[in-house]
Amino acid sequence: MSEINRADLHTHILPQMDDGPKSISASIELLKAFKEINILDIIATPHFYINENGAERFLERRSESYRLLKEAYNFDGRIILGAEVYYSKKLYRIDSFERLTLGNSSYILIELPYIPKIDKEWLEDIEDMMRMTGLVVVFAHIERFFDRLTWSAKKKLYSMDAVFQINLPSLEDENLRKKVYKFLKKKKFTVLASDSHNTESRSPARYENGWQILLRDIGEQAAFSLVENTRCIFDEIAGCTPQ
Repeated sequence: MSEINRADLHTHILPQMDDGPKSISASIELLKAFKEINILDIIATPHFYINENGAERFLERRSESYRLLKEAYNFDGRIILGAEVYYSKKLYRIDSFERLTLGNSSYILIELPYIPKIDKEWLEDIEDMMRMTGLVVVFAHIERFFDRLTWSAKKKLYSMDAVFQINLPSLEDENLRKKVYKFLKKKKFTVLASDSHNTESRSPARYENGWQILLRDIGEQAAFSLVENTRCIFDEIAGCTPQ
């Protein structure tokens, strides 16, 4: 698939940061797996949990992890540092919250809470955050939360000026696949990612599997438009982030 200029906005490739690679060698194998499917533009988005780290401590750990990885392996493509921010209400009031963006851009990857029901107040709080900080939310793997959102929360979500990210590996699961396609019908600005954590159960190879399913089910034109959306966001982020 060398003709496809793909990028991945949501990955867990940094060693010893979260539930991704536990060693530098595991990180290197993961990067090699991305190279095998011709994805050379990657945003590293380790999990940020406020109960584990303040923003400053998280950023220090991330910088050190990336430094060690770069010293050990010369990746052919581009890696931009970001975070997958597990959201809690009023989180944007913590010190250095605005440094948790994707690169030096205004985009921030937000993971909604894993609670039984997400009501519209959660989305209103995120909307307040966007208004007060000027940040643009990228909702991580939105298909996972489809059934958790109340009717009013879904209505609020669809009205938001945000970016919506889906995991291509979700398409391997029939139930999640239905949620992805139901969401795509809303015609919101949607991007693709792997959410890769390792070279086994959560590998870049599953991105490729999901991509083939997407092509089969929605056709080349619609599938490639999602690739173009993803490329557009990556290039915008890269444009404001020195390498």
